[in-house]
Amino acid sequence: MEKKVTLKGNVSLVKWQNPHVLIFMDVKDDAGKVVTWAFENSNVHTLANQGYNRNTLKIGQPITAIVNPAATGSPLAIIVKVVLADGKEIMSRERGANPVD
Repeated sequence: MEKKVTLKGNVSLVKWQNPHVLIFMDVKDDAGKVVTWAFENSNVHTLANQGYNRNTLKIGQPITAIVNPAATGSPLAIIVKVVLADGKEIMSRERGANPVD
């Protein structure tokens, strides 16, 4: 949980479900191959209370994801925060962050 990785890519799927919302993002690796990453977020209730919904992220939308990657090296992670193309930070799990403006 101490390691953070920044990934840039496009949203490929959002599963608005419990116990945790899952965000999938296509990212090009160093060789140019597209790798689909899966990110675990908070639960539906928590995100909805923060003002998010199943339409907050759109398929194909470019985002930057700051994540805590899986220790195994597989393309799995826990969301720290999402940064939209306009620079707005959303879905932040950082201490003291305001999740919704």
